[in-house]
Amino acid sequence: MPRYYTYEVELSDYDGSWEGSGRRESRSDLERDADDVARAILEVWVMDHPDDVDGGVRMQVYGDDPEDYPADGLTNVRVFVYEGTLEAHDDAPSAAAYLVNHPGDD
Repeated sequence: MPRYYTYEVELSDYDGSWEGSGRRESRSDLERDADDVARAILEVWVMDHPDDVDGGVRMQVYGDDPEDYPADGLTNVRVFVYEGTLEAHDDAPSAAAYLVNHPGDD
């Protein structure tokens, strides 16, 4: 059975304000959870925007707890994934993927 996700990719200049091109819908016929979808969307974004990626960043994927997300000053690219269609999705993200700019810190 297909699963629907809504996602958004946002960029920041490390100043705390985020901008994106709006939310889009993704359909998965595979058994992929929101974490897998967030990771895949960010991987595709990185491949499509190699000149927009700072050196020394790494990809990190988080679940649905915003308390776990990195501080805005440590990242300039993030993906939020919401369960459901574009017209009817959850209010809070089910997963988030970030490009984090502190490679020595786990």
